[in-house]
Amino acid sequence: MADLYLGDVVVGTRVMQYDLGKRHTAGQFQSTAVAKIPSLRLRSAITDLQASHRLQPGVNNGAAISSLRMVRILHERLQNHPRPTQPDHLFQAAYEHPADSPDCHDCDLGKLQMRGKRDIQDPIIHYGVIASGNSVIKDGKTRDDIARHLSAMCFEMESAGMMDNLECLPIRGICDYSDSHKNKGWQDYAARDRGRICERIGRETSCMA
Repeated sequence: MADLYLGDVVVGTRVMQYDLGKRHTAGQFQSTAVAKIPSLRLRSAITDLQASHRLQPGVNNGAAISSLRMVRILHERLQNHPRPTQPDHLFQAAYEHPADSPDCHDCDLGKLQMRGKRDIQDPIIHYGVIASGNSVIKDGKTRDDIARHLSAMCFEMESAGMMDNLECLPIRGICDYSDSHKNKGWQDYAARDRGRICERIGRETSCMA
């Protein structure tokens, strides 16, 4: 999760169902999930989207990360959903949110995960695996274990089932870190950026029809 920040967008090049498998007597969970891959038409749209954005200097270009800044030129500014004033805090996986606290004002900032500082505040598009399942992940250690096993960038609850029946592309706006420190302060902002990518890919696929 260290490369993801709140407001970023993940375009799913594959979906892995993280809760599909069997648990052995020793408690170890063995995943039997098979990767679900978007259709050729949608994969072509992803390729076009990647090609249309210049890669950020200083970022691992092999991860195919590009800026949303170019997309924003094509749309109105985020006047109705400005960047939230709530801080973007990623806590260490083992640090639990205080049970009696409605927000993170009482959290120990000494437990923040160390990560590099971004030179820009614009969200960034990432391309990679999205983990999908039937339950919400609210635990940092569970999140990290699944992400490590499946090489997943983020989590959601709908794509695995939908891709069995529909031609669809999972796109996730990052509004929390799938840990016990969840809050709703970043939801509108992340949803707006996700919507811009959906609109862009919708135009790409319409041109292919």
